[in-house]
Amino acid sequence: SKSGACSGCHGADGNSINPAMPSLAGQNGPYLENVLLAYRNGQRKNSMMQAAVTSLQPKDLRDLAAYFASQEPQIPGAPAATSPDKFDPVGDGARLALNCAGCHGDKGNSATPGIPSLSRLHSDYLVSAIKAYRDGGRRNATMKNAAVNLSDADIVKLGLYYATQEPAGKPSRTKGDAAAGEKLAETCNRCHGDHGNSTSPDTPTLAGQDPAYLTAAVKNYASGARTQTTMQNAVKELKDSDLNNLAAYFAAQAPVKPGIRLPEAPETLAEKCDRCHGENGRSTEAVKPRLNGQVETYLIQALQSYKNGARDNTMMHAMSDVLSDMEIEAVAAYYARKP
Repeated sequence: SKSGACSGCHGADGNSINPAMPSLAGQNGPYLENVLLAYRNGQRKNSMMQAAVTSLQPKDLRDLAAYFASQEPQIPGAPAATSPDKFDPVGDGARLALNCAGCHGDKGNSATPGIPSLSRLHSDYLVSAIKAYRDGGRRNATMKNAAVNLSDADIVKLGLYYATQEPAGKPSRTKGDAAAGEKLAETCNRCHGDHGNSTSPDTPTLAGQDPAYLTAAVKNYASGARTQTTMQNAVKELKDSDLNNLAAYFAAQAPVKPGIRLPEAPETLAEKCDRCHGENGRSTEAVKPRLNGQVETYLIQALQSYKNGARDNTMMHAMSDVLSDMEIEAVAAYYARKP
């Protein structure tokens, strides 16, 4: 059970998908034990590793080493990217999320005080937050390390996966008074929604969230460690007791699963395109181009141009305006690979 905390950096069962992190699966057991002891005793210097093992006893380290040594090593590398023959962004996100489960819990339902649950957050909010950690807009060494090698497509898949999971679990014990926090929460609900259930993809849901995490996050806004003017102004006059009461109130609220639109499979999108461009995109009309076998990057650029209005065609703009970047790339790949 202690191995779960390691998966955030070293991957599920010790099979790392992070190029900066070693795989532990199948590694020499005595070697692993010696390394873990060296981190625990300070002979090896790494603040993250020292924090991870400092509370563990030598027997715990021996058990961890034996566990990882017994796991089957896999070929290094990230999970296979979506191909035109297998469009499953949520499934891809689930595989990527194996690296997040050690901290954020199974299916994004955290059981660790101070660590947020992800299952109740809108996919767009998660995408912007993970990108901010990856690109330095948010500062957290652990999150930076976890996100630094994720592509934009990977991050979108993670957001979709967590947004489709059912919020579950019971938040940790609170220090505050939920009844006292309810009155204070009236101001927060203007942005974060009724009872902390946000209806905006730009604002996180607070309902059912871990209270220790909520308190820490608000304190970071108050101190300026997190920079967001609206939040800083909203919390700057609050006392520690107010923060504890607010956290207790929101933690006690029932989270509502966010409503999101899942990407359509390229086959489904192509059915709509075929109405004008012919079966399998094989147009024979003088005013409609053939799509099958066309250059993939060209199709992507053309659809993006119709979407943002750089190309002027009312019907094509209407068709492409609702498509996400992932859907545009998937349908372009679908047609490009048609013989």
